[in-house]
Amino acid sequence: RVFRYLKATAGVGLLYGNTNDELNLHCYTDADYAMDTETRRSITGYVLICGGAPVAWRSTKQSQVATSTTEAEYIAASMGCREILWGRQLLAELGWKQANPTPLHMDSQGAIKLINNAQVHARTKHIDVLYMFVREAQAEAKISVTYVDTEHQLADALTKPLPRDRFANIRHALSMCAIDSGNVHDQTQIIRDDCNRTVHEK
Repeated sequence: RVFRYLKATAGVGLLYGNTNDELNLHCYTDADYAMDTETRRSITGYVLICGGAPVAWRSTKQSQVATSTTEAEYIAASMGCREILWGRQLLAELGWKQANPTPLHMDSQGAIKLINNAQVHARTKHIDVLYMFVREAQAEAKISVTYVDTEHQLADALTKPLPRDRFANIRHALSMCAIDSGNVHDQTQIIRDDCNRTVHEK
């Protein structure tokens, strides 16, 4: 199945510069709770976008067992946050310092509340020690954690198998298109509209 997909998408690539975001970063993070049936570890997925298309992405098993969906999403956010901080530093060194906090899009209200709540609870102390820098990044206005509904969560494709149509929509929203068809310029406006609608619709 994997090789059939690779063969069918050999001419598909990332199209940059198809939005008005220029070099503004934004990131999507997601987690699939206890996805691994043997270890019960959750799967983290994140995608960092710049110039209208992904510049960094990852799908990986979390290094520790999360005890709840909220905790799994919080751990995923911490991994995305590290990628954001790396991207901000790299762009600053290249002369494109980010003027505003980088949006970090999540579909977990519980994890967002946990990040925004400075009070340490006993049941979350073990993850507070490891992932406190997410709160610090929020407090220092390096990131801005925002809610995005699951339908518009672009990291969803990196955490679990999805129906064909859902997967195709996410791939299109990530500015992946046929680059060898000779009509890339004709597709640019279509993809720009779709991407803007995906980001702004709630």
